[in-house]
Amino acid sequence: MYHRPHPTGNKHASSATHAAARSVQFTATRARGLWKENAARERERERDRDRRPPPEVATVQCTLHRADTAIIGDTLDFSTLSVHELNGTAVSPAAVLAGLQATDHDDVFYHLWVAARHAIDESGGRRLDKRMIRDAMERLMVEVGIAMYERSGGPQLTFVDPRRNDDAVAMVRSARRLVTLFHARGMSQREIVISIPATEAGVAAARELEANHGIHTNLILVASLMHAAVCAEARATTISIAVGPLLQCHERKRNAVYQDLALHPGIEIIQATLAYFKFHEIRTRVVGRDFRAMPEISALPGFDAVCLSKEQLDVSLWKAETRSADFPARSPQASMRARQAQHPTTFLESEIGFMELMSAEARGMLAAAMFPALGKMELQMNAIEKLVMEEVAWQLALNTLSLGALYELRDAPPSNPTGKTRDPESNQVGARAGSEGRRRMPLGEATGRQNEGGLIEGVEYF
Repeated sequence: MYHRPHPTGNKHASSATHAAARSVQFTATRARGLWKENAARERERERDRDRRPPPEVATVQCTLHRADTAIIGDTLDFSTLSVHELNGTAVSPAAVLAGLQATDHDDVFYHLWVAARHAIDESGGRRLDKRMIRDAMERLMVEVGIAMYERSGGPQLTFVDPRRNDDAVAMVRSARRLVTLFHARGMSQREIVISIPATEAGVAAARELEANHGIHTNLILVASLMHAAVCAEARATTISIAVGPLLQCHERKRNAVYQDLALHPGIEIIQATLAYFKFHEIRTRVVGRDFRAMPEISALPGFDAVCLSKEQLDVSLWKAETRSADFPARSPQASMRARQAQHPTTFLESEIGFMELMSAEARGMLAAAMFPALGKMELQMNAIEKLVMEEVAWQLALNTLSLGALYELRDAPPSNPTGKTRDPESNQVGARAGSEGRRRMPLGEATGRQNEGGLIEGVEYF
């Protein structure tokens, strides 16, 4: 016989089934709710990321500004000087020669024309001589310096003829003439800094200019800590360390290449010099220049200012800072060397010269760093002088030409379409380099039929 189930048992089973169904339904609903909440949070995070500014990249130039390191433009590319935010400008023999040799513009050559015109007018139209050439070269430095100053502002670092590095009297006279010319063009004397090689005569000249004439000086080619201390003893306004050449001297001495700049002995010497000036609160400012690569700038953050070329200025705008956090601003050895160095020094009180008071090793390193650079500057100045002499001679000769000869010059085809020649051995500019392509006709041809005033003997015109 079939028996129906007890109603109580069915009731318990039904309750369990309904509870399980409600549990499953609650879990699914909760999961859908959590999914919606997570999706909303993710969308909010994405909106926050979109609203948040991108992380700031610490470029080399930003790092220099944050460290209060002045940036000086070491280029005669006037468009570059106009674009970058600079604290000053500097000119060197290499920059002037490069500007005169430039094939894509005549900016510097125009200033050479103006300088030659001024030198001729002030001489009263006399015959070409060494003084006229000297005046034209100094005028060229002033014309170029004024053009740089108008585009950038800030101090203008110019230079005396480095070929006179062993004649203190000549360098003092040249510096005073330059300051007078700049002042006549409206520049304040405090905005003019005269670069002088840090030879014994150069240090003496800087000491004289600073103490007795109030002229700011920049002693260049400083090669060691004690060499820098001597320059500070002379009360120079600034000193300049040519970083790349100095590091190269240490590499040649040890016949080694240092991939890690933290281990480079030249870096340690420069760090010690920077620490010495900061420990003793010396007022002379230290400028770094002639860097071979951007990592050298990052490895030496203690400079008061850095001179950067056109390429380095452009790269520093986007190049990220490469110095790691564990790279020391100065090594313990550099700090110890700086604290142990003599201060104040009395080298300039000696009658035998400060180089004789240095150790043989220090003298050797100074000579290895300074004299090759002076030799290179001499070649550059010789090339500049040749171009200046040719321009002055050309303008003097034009004053004697008849109207017919001038028309012949205007209508004649170029005598040298290539424009420039170069001696690969000496890296000097050849005859009429930089100016030949800008001429119409050799003066010898133009004056072959008529030479009323006569050309100047001993001057090569073509």
